[in-house]
Amino acid sequence: MGATEDRNKEIVQRYWDALAQRDWDGMKALLTDDAHYTDVGTVGAGGTGPDGVVNRVKIGLEPLEGYEHLPGTSMIAEGDLVMTEHTERWIFHTGEVIDHSFVSVTQLRDGKIFLIDFEVVHWGDPAFDAAFFLNHLFLKALYRPEFAPSYFDAAREFWKGLAAGLGGEASRGAAASR
Repeated sequence: MGATEDRNKEIVQRYWDALAQRDWDGMKALLTDDAHYTDVGTVGAGGTGPDGVVNRVKIGLEPLEGYEHLPGTSMIAEGDLVMTEHTERWIFHTGEVIDHSFVSVTQLRDGKIFLIDFEVVHWGDPAFDAAFFLNHLFLKALYRPEFAPSYFDAAREFWKGLAAGLGGEASRGAAASR
């Protein structure tokens, strides 16, 4: 890994650290003027610009009684793309505690974050949803190579089920693209 990747991972880590502390100004300082964030859990086009991104994040986090990032963050980078896997603990005022695992793809431009979670901006597109699921299986195989055969088996079984549910359309599409 080169200097660019190291620098970009450090910037993204600072962003996640600011998020974990709900340091909204710290987050804004790391974003480009036209940064964009889309969260599949909320309706609308997402947030654009530092204020728009932070306001979008606040929709999910401000109502929480407690919020923290758990140990075990993993990052990989290539050029201006950084992929982060981390787990957040959400504590609700009713006492429920949920640990959410996330994989986020972040793109940087000129040393600032430009796109956050841009891999989810097509939420609701059936083809994208299937691809997103398969992507997570393949990424898990890279992250946990000792379980890679199981992840690949799961991907094959999912694809077979999807193809059967589509009446074989997925298989015909895959054959046509070869």
